[in-house]
Amino acid sequence: MEHDFIFWIGDLNFRLDPIEYEAVMTNIADERFQKLLEFDQLKEAQREGLAFSGFSEGTITFQPTYKFDKGTTVYDTSEKQRKPGWCDRILWRTRPGAELSVTQHSYTSLPHIKQSDHSPVTSTFSLQVDLNKNQPLVRFEPVRNWMCGYKGVASYSVVMDIPTSGWDWIGLYKVGFCHPKDYHTYVWGDSAGFGKGKRGCLVLFEPPYMPDEPGVYLLCYWSTHYDCIIGVSEPFEITKPPQLEEAIDALTFDKQRRSSSSSSSTSTSSADTASEADILNQVDAEPTVNTEDNREENVTEMERHEGRIEQGKEEATNVLAKLDSGPTANADDNQEQSIATTSEKTEGVIEQGKEEVQMKKKSKSDLEVASEVTQKEEEERDDQKSKENEEHRESTESQLPVEDTTTSAEPQASVGDQEKEGEKKEGTTQIPQEEESVDAEEDETY
Repeated sequence: MEHDFIFWIGDLNFRLDPIEYEAVMTNIADERFQKLLEFDQLKEAQREGLAFSGFSEGTITFQPTYKFDKGTTVYDTSEKQRKPGWCDRILWRTRPGAELSVTQHSYTSLPHIKQSDHSPVTSTFSLQVDLNKNQPLVRFEPVRNWMCGYKGVASYSVVMDIPTSGWDWIGLYKVGFCHPKDYHTYVWGDSAGFGKGKRGCLVLFEPPYMPDEPGVYLLCYWSTHYDCIIGVSEPFEITKPPQLEEAIDALTFDKQRRSSSSSSSTSTSSADTASEADILNQVDAEPTVNTEDNREENVTEMERHEGRIEQGKEEATNVLAKLDSGPTANADDNQEQSIATTSEKTEGVIEQGKEEVQMKKKSKSDLEVASEVTQKEEEERDDQKSKENEEHRESTESQLPVEDTTTSAEPQASVGDQEKEGEKKEGTTQIPQEEESVDAEEDETY
């Protein structure tokens, strides 16, 4: 026998035989229950050693518990008219040689419960056990220093050569549990069990499965072979980690501070980027003067301006990289000063770029006005030249001799006429030279 106590309770289905139905009913009516028990099949099987040998049963002082018409206390009135019997029994047994005692205080039926054709039975016992002399099958080492959210290590040993299995498990229970399934968590046991000897077996409870609330707990070893708990540890306390709340508050504050610093730097960088984009858009939208010198000057100024903007971007990127790497406790003031200085530098570069763009726009507008004035003057001079040339051509044609159609001989020009024509030609050739000189002077002025 592997257990200290065994209680066998249930419908064992033993009847009264051999005895007639009428005799059974007569003895029940006269409450001669001991006379009927001489025909009880369970008592006969125990006497002959056929079943439940070594089990004890209290004195039966109640009428047979089978078979009633449902909902009544009347025995079977059907055609079969089964003989009443004590089918429902409570037996017990203790392990031989153990200093154990069992005392039965009551043993009776409950005939007022009529939901079945059986009348249930009940019994109360008291057990006397010497815990100092009884050795558990599994012994746990004292558990110390377990904390919420941290791993827990337990050690146990199988003190007797009993069957163990990899399906055995160790459950973590809160003191006061009522059922084996009331565990908070569990881990699988060591299949070697007794083979580990005094070294014992180690089991690990992982942090994610540890209790969140502190309290008093204990460990229980569940045996698959025996289908029950065969080892219980001493109660132990699981506490909160020291200063856990203070550490959480400090980490939360540091995280919020870093988040606010990163958001402010990001907003400054976004504003700077938007300003830079506005400046570049203004530069792209401005008209350029169609001269090679001005175009080269514009390109040079743009490259210089873009260089300043890129420099400001690099400085802002370096500061953000330092922020992402995490602030140190001794460099907060220096870091804030560096952020402010970099922001001021970036804003200065952008303002300088804006001023240059405005100056460039003003110079370009002045050049455009001068260009328009010069173009109007050139158009007026061209018109004046056209008028003068037209008048000169008309005067020249009026002075030419009329051709005589009556004679075929061409008239010979006189010496005076030739000299006049020469002077006219020289005059006509000198006018364009003077105009070209004036144009050259205007170009140089432009």
